[in-house]
Amino acid sequence: MQILLSVIFVFLTVFNCSVATAENVKIKPVEDSTGHYSVGINDDSLKEHDIISFSLLNRWNYNRENNSDGAPEEIKKLNGSIFSIAGFMFPLQEGEKIKAFLLMATTQTCCYGPRPQFTQFMLVESEKPVEFSRIRPVIVSGKFFLEPKPDDGYIFRMECHDIQQTEITENNFSENMYNASDVRDFDFSLLEGLKKSVQNTELERIALPGSISAFVGQLVSMKGNIVFKKDSDSEHAFVLARYPWDGCCQGTPPDIFTSVEVFLASDVRLPQIWQKSGVFVGNLSENNVETRKKTGFFTLKNAMVASLSNEYDGEIVLFQNTLPIHNAVSNNDKGGIRLFFRSGYNIDSRDSSGFSPFHFAAQYKNEEMLSLLYDLKADIHALNKNHQTALHLAAGNGNDGNVSWLIAKKCMIDAIDNNGFTPLTWALALGHSRSAELLLNAGARHDIPTKPGDFPCHLAIKSRLPAILDILKKKGADFSIRTASGETCMQLAERFRMKDHLIRVISE
Repeated sequence: MQILLSVIFVFLTVFNCSVATAENVKIKPVEDSTGHYSVGINDDSLKEHDIISFSLLNRWNYNRENNSDGAPEEIKKLNGSIFSIAGFMFPLQEGEKIKAFLLMATTQTCCYGPRPQFTQFMLVESEKPVEFSRIRPVIVSGKFFLEPKPDDGYIFRMECHDIQQTEITENNFSENMYNASDVRDFDFSLLEGLKKSVQNTELERIALPGSISAFVGQLVSMKGNIVFKKDSDSEHAFVLARYPWDGCCQGTPPDIFTSVEVFLASDVRLPQIWQKSGVFVGNLSENNVETRKKTGFFTLKNAMVASLSNEYDGEIVLFQNTLPIHNAVSNNDKGGIRLFFRSGYNIDSRDSSGFSPFHFAAQYKNEEMLSLLYDLKADIHALNKNHQTALHLAAGNGNDGNVSWLIAKKCMIDAIDNNGFTPLTWALALGHSRSAELLLNAGARHDIPTKPGDFPCHLAIKSRLPAILDILKKKGADFSIRTASGETCMQLAERFRMKDHLIRVISE
């Protein structure tokens, strides 16, 4: 029996909700004043239904001074009422099932843009765990509270009674079909195989082998991961990649050997942003030399959609795994930290490098954030995968205020990382004289060498820190000790133009 392959994309999405369907709740691209792009809700799709939009809440030009008295009457009237609102979830807890999250007007948080205004999100709390849905819009129903607590990170709160998440149905087949015998499967492994054979060949000189060139001009089927093009002027173009990539932080970025550009047929619309992979059928066209350099060897033209999936095709690897709570620290979002803590988020959560939020705070010149995390019982002695404490990072970044604060809180002053560095030797190696001085005056040991074999006196000379040599002398440092390569302090001083000063220090 002849098998037929559908190539016309018919996309149907439904909300499991009596008040609206996904056909009613549509998304749209949003650009803010800083030039960041994100995804928002098309308010026109809510007008015929009893769903509140964030555009209503955004009519309040909120600031800390006017507080709730300054809210427009139409927003004040909502206080204590029960209604439904559409938006995007941002988790305040870890796991697939959560009880607390922010409902966002757009997807602009985390990697997608700056922190939103207070009127563009609300704190949602649920007695029962609900399934977390990233990127895909949801409708939340519950009791609303006008509760301006900016220091705690929010001004709107909702007690969630119900949440309706989108569900994707299977794609239907249409009457426009190709015979399966007309379509050839093109596997990315053929293209990636070129990478090893052409390492020393200029890109424009690469001649495609017959096993690949035989597909040019043919109708082919390609399976891969969808990567949306942020800079594309076309409403029908995206990149199909062999490996998963979220365009930001996770996965393997596509290159010319692992991806092709796809141009959909004019009557076929782009997959939804939450759809991760699919099978596409189109004509495989070889690119000229200039296009090859920019977008790769091939373009799949006049493409149709055979199938779509909400899951990546292949395992996604961590490229840069920074957790939301770490981003809050980086952005000095103390209200956000309090929200995470209120919601039960692990205050000592680790990223892919083993950094806790406290590690992150130590890198930035912000003692207030360190104090907040400390008050929330963060572990000040936490070690990352390189066995570094927060004091290592503060000293290595020359954050003198943080160094002083951590010393006062009794952070381990002589902790040794995997490379044999203490906070003192890190400060010296990176030329941070004041941080090193603070550590020495607090009793940091000056007789611990790094794995490369440098003692604090050697590093002070290499970094040309004369004031530290004076302090080391007063602390009884041994200037006769040699480096691992056998150099004396005097030989180092001559090489780093510190000889006169060292002679004076030793002679005193």
